[in-house]
Amino acid sequence: MYSSVCKYTSKEEMSKAAAESIANLICRIAREQVFVTLVLSGGNSPNGIYSLLAKEPLVSKIPWEIVYIFWGDERCVPADHPENNYKNAYEAMIKHIPIPARNVCRVKTEGFTPDQVAEDYEKKIHLCFDRHGIHTDIPVFDIILLGVGPDGHTASLFSGSPALDETGKAVVSVDAPPTYTIINRVTMTLPVLNAARHVYFVVAGTDKEPVVSKILSCPAYIRSIYPAARVISPPDIQWFIA
Repeated sequence: MYSSVCKYTSKEEMSKAAAESIANLICRIAREQVFVTLVLSGGNSPNGIYSLLAKEPLVSKIPWEIVYIFWGDERCVPADHPENNYKNAYEAMIKHIPIPARNVCRVKTEGFTPDQVAEDYEKKIHLCFDRHGIHTDIPVFDIILLGVGPDGHTASLFSGSPALDETGKAVVSVDAPPTYTIINRVTMTLPVLNAARHVYFVVAGTDKEPVVSKILSCPAYIRSIYPAARVISPPDIQWFIA
């Protein structure tokens, strides 16, 4: 079901292994395609990876001019808000790498309702693919990075959310459970996550160990409980756990 499951003794060790793997994969894809699509995850777990991708020896190895960056989900807060996923990735990686501004497809949240944010972001995704002659209802991304919450959510797909049943749209607005600080969000849908060519689950923290263990045990009933367990179709799914 999963291509590999690698566990590390520290977040730093995990970040180094994942960053090197992602950089090598981008380079391999770039030898076969004219552009590479990379979907970033929010949360704290991937920040070390982003920082390493922006430093030597990896930063000069990656052909950033043909890499297009997206986000799997976003909180509906301004771009300068500390819980904005774009802001975190920008500070850790994007401002340090030689990537054209047009290649960074951030989720524009300012001045929109959550539904409008989702609609605008989906249009932006399709425009990027259209410019490269690829026309499809469900975009196929090369690499998607995902995290897993202690409750088993991934991106902003939460247990019991109507978004889990979406089949036609690539992006939808969602409400996080009331225990979360930021309720209004947008997220890529399961059809998009399951259409990806490569998925990296990046998970750090002892609070996530119980749910990750259950997901990796693979019984079918787990998929109905934890959204992260429903990402099963990509041919290459790798887990990096610390």
